[in-house]
Amino acid sequence: MYQSHLDTVSRAVLEGDLATILQHIALPNMMSTRTKRVVATCPEEMDVIVSDIRAQLLARNVTEFRRTCIEADFVAGVPDMIVGRHRTEALSHGVPVLPEYAGSMAMMRINGTWQGIWLDTDADDLAVTMLSADFIEASDRVRRAVETGGPTGQPPMKGPDQ
Repeated sequence: MYQSHLDTVSRAVLEGDLATILQHIALPNMMSTRTKRVVATCPEEMDVIVSDIRAQLLARNVTEFRRTCIEADFVAGVPDMIVGRHRTEALSHGVPVLPEYAGSMAMMRINGTWQGIWLDTDADDLAVTMLSADFIEASDRVRRAVETGGPTGQPPMKGPDQ
């Protein structure tokens, strides 16, 4: 199941097939590396993320985006959850264009369908391997604004009746 999921989503990312991705990825969904984290909370956000990943791959002339399962198993006591590890390769006509990196993913059976709920990669930086630097910067700004109460980092102003 884990390998089949990797194959389907990897192919859909390279093809820009958002409908297939949304069938296999639960929302909200978190993707992270050692240094960055991106959360998609709705189909529109996932579309932006997938479009950016695809653009980064195509800019490197990636013709094969392969993720290969190293190990995967059900979580003890949770029959509707699988956690596994895999490696990722991005190739252009059989030649690596990015360093291979390891990843892990959790999948849950939601309404009878296995969906990825989080993806964690051992890549140094999403800007290098998955997402553009501009997207990461914008995502970080939004996350900080939500966490701090606004784009200025200050709590929202209170009106006279508050």
